Amino acid sequence: MTLRTSLPIAFVALMLSLALGGFVLFSTASAASSSARVQTTGTGRVVVHGQVVAFGLASGAGRIVVVDRRGDAQFTMNGRTRMQSLKGTRRKKRRVVIKNADGRFYARGSKISILIRSTQLNVSIAGRGNVRLKGIGRYTLNGSKAREWSRDPRRWRTVRLRPPTRR
Repeated sequence: MTLRTSLPIAFVALMLSLALGGFVLFSTASAASSSARVQTTGTGRVVVHGQVVAFGLASGAGRIVVVDRRGDAQFTMNGRTRMQSLKGTRRKKRRVVIKNADGRFYARGSKISILIRSTQLNVSIAGRGNVRLKGIGRYTLNGSKAREWSRDPRRWRTVRLRPPTRR
């Protein structure tokens, strides 16, 4: 493993630990606040809907669209804030489009939609909702065995973000 390949892996591991810690602060205090986790890597599109924290790396001439459906979303790209919570303000900017997206991103919201399209992406998601995958890649849900996005890269695979069941 070279330094070039090990840095993205180390970055994703660090960001996952930070996001999961941030998600604990973000979630409500109710008993139903447990969350699911998805880690995915591949080429194509990832669409996320729900109460989530998502972060990762998009390489190449990608595109990221974030739609805040409740007014409390936050989004940063390469450390630059692109969307802040709208609670308590009169601002109405609830959609951000990043063309030629290349770099690190972080998004969270209680009712958010995120579209990530890239030739190479690594995304970690924690929360409740749905994740749709289209293209070629692999994902894990709640630490389970890695699975392919789809046998046919032209078809969508839907993954439900639900907490793991207790046995």
